[in-house]
Amino acid sequence: MNDDYIKQTIQQEASKAGPQVNCPQCGAGREDQQVYNYDPLWGDGELVCMKCNTRVRYWDGG
Repeated sequence: MNDDYIKQTIQQEASKAGPQVNCPQCGAGREDQQVYNYDPLWGDGELVCMKCNTRVRYWDGG
């Protein structure tokens, strides 16, 4: 599979999953968050603010 496709799919799922949580540091919304440290085996990772690089919350895709 294409890495860009996987990243896009993860981002789409992250935008639908869980509560809306703004960045605790700068207040940015979900549109400014991205999934990092994604583990394809477990389907989880971390939502990180792209503006200030602060970890927002844990993300579980399962």
